[in-house]
Amino acid sequence: MTGWKNCEIQQLNGRAERIKRPAKLQIVTENLTGFWTEEWNQVAAVPNITYIPEKDQLLLMASCGNPHQAVILASDDHGATWSEPRYMHTDATGHSDTGLAVGLVYVAEGLLLCWTLDYMSVPREPWIRWSSEDGGQTWMKGTAIALDRAFPWD
Repeated sequence: MTGWKNCEIQQLNGRAERIKRPAKLQIVTENLTGFWTEEWNQVAAVPNITYIPEKDQLLLMASCGNPHQAVILASDDHGATWSEPRYMHTDATGHSDTGLAVGLVYVAEGLLLCWTLDYMSVPREPWIRWSSEDGGQTWMKGTAIALDRAFPWD
């Protein structure tokens, strides 16, 4: 598999000694080119991954830039290679309009959900639920989620 490196993970085992297991690690952004590395060169954070069975595809969502904006990458070969990132959603001028993204979830038959927070907006926007009915190709902005001392992943 392209870009995979051997590593070791440790499984917590209560108060007993950790269980060590062999694993493989891939830094998806190591092989990106063009705009994403030469002009943009930003850190990716808060990665979320889901499997879309009807497409046999992995979808990776991460928050990139400052302020964070959601990007999507896809893999049609179980993570051996990845597409170039693309903004999850853009406004009429082509600028990303999502904010920090968390909680990418596959529901069923191409339906995906995620949540975003535009913490740089004034006044501060609440968490927004987004949905995709075509396996992550296009996204629709939903309603704000009123969360009092909670987060979408709670």
